[in-house]
Amino acid sequence: GIAHLKAEQIDKWIFDRALDARTLAQALRGLPVESVAKDREMRQIVRVLFGESLAGNADRIGIALVTPDGTVAAAVGEIAAASVPLDMDALLKDDKGLKIVDAHLRSGSMLAMEFVVPVFSGDKEQKATGALVLAADPGRDLFKQIVKWPVDSPGSEIIVVRRDGGSLQLLSPALMLGREPPALSFRLPLTQGDLPGVQAFRKGDGSREGRDYRGKRVFSASAHVTGVPWYVVAKTDVDEAMASWRQKTMIAAAAIAATILSAAFIVLILWRGQRNTYRAYRLSRDRERSAMAAHFESLVRLARDPVFLIDPEGRIADCNEAAVAAYGYSADEFRSLAIAALEAPGTDRQSVEVGLVETVHRRKDGTTFPVEISSRAIDVDGRLFHQSFVRDISLRRRLEGDLQR
Repeated sequence: GIAHLKAEQIDKWIFDRALDARTLAQALRGLPVESVAKDREMRQIVRVLFGESLAGNADRIGIALVTPDGTVAAAVGEIAAASVPLDMDALLKDDKGLKIVDAHLRSGSMLAMEFVVPVFSGDKEQKATGALVLAADPGRDLFKQIVKWPVDSPGSEIIVVRRDGGSLQLLSPALMLGREPPALSFRLPLTQGDLPGVQAFRKGDGSREGRDYRGKRVFSASAHVTGVPWYVVAKTDVDEAMASWRQKTMIAAAAIAATILSAAFIVLILWRGQRNTYRAYRLSRDRERSAMAAHFESLVRLARDPVFLIDPEGRIADCNEAAVAAYGYSADEFRSLAIAALEAPGTDRQSVEVGLVETVHRRKDGTTFPVEISSRAIDVDGRLFHQSFVRDISLRRRLEGDLQR
């Protein structure tokens, strides 16, 4: 029961980190990833979004937005996203759309795992424009919780292991070793068939008897972890488990029965506690995502350049304060206009690059000015809206004219 409970706890941790990565990738849907590295203001907005996600999460060590060729467009925290190989075709063919880079050492002694998900263009083609990489350190908090035995038992221990070539590698601290070796440095030979960790990989989930890394006889139970090739092994010294039985059979029988009932009660309490904690955590995450959405909306409204939200019929559904100041229309007047009404008569659009056009817009007082427009599509309940970022390029045009003259 303890082995399975701890394995489910790791499953939940992995699921939550993968969900966080997917949520951030969805928030960036339609963002021109290639342009983020070139646009300082856009890159700063993305970094603020990443910083909000890192805040209050001790085990997250970094988040990065990466282009398909491995270039880091924006990053926050201790992460070297360029070291994560990106195979976009393989990432998209995977039904889960997720790649988990197993635990490894980063920056010498830091333990890290990466959760990689694609970022899509947001148009009908659903083209992957890059990937979001979320790095987390399971050693900071997760393994500290996993190794705790539910009751006081000096001969009991919980470890997390994986197979690495011809060795059995301990991921979590080995508390009975008497010393704490550097992360991922404690290995045992797979040829030692009575080791509980080796038995787990050979025989799968179950309970059995063997000898641990100290050479002591132990009772052990193993449970596999979903998503990564790990096993959780819970073990107790045979001498500790059988001492009372040898002293007095009847007392031991009663003690064992009481221990089983107590263990069942403790597991039940732990399970209920985990469930309540998970519910509270989900509620907290929902509130955090709502706050993040409100924060992102505030950034758009306070941006120095006009930003328009255009409905599927081509009418202006919403705008920010910069648009009101630049064009002279009120927010209510904008909502009664089509976006095409802002273009000066007889003006042709010039496509500069994919998703970026140049044209001439007209203010309410009739004056005109050249603009650069970048747009992205947003799917809202099956209806396709567009968000347009408008930049006044009058100064640029004057400078270009001066330079040509």
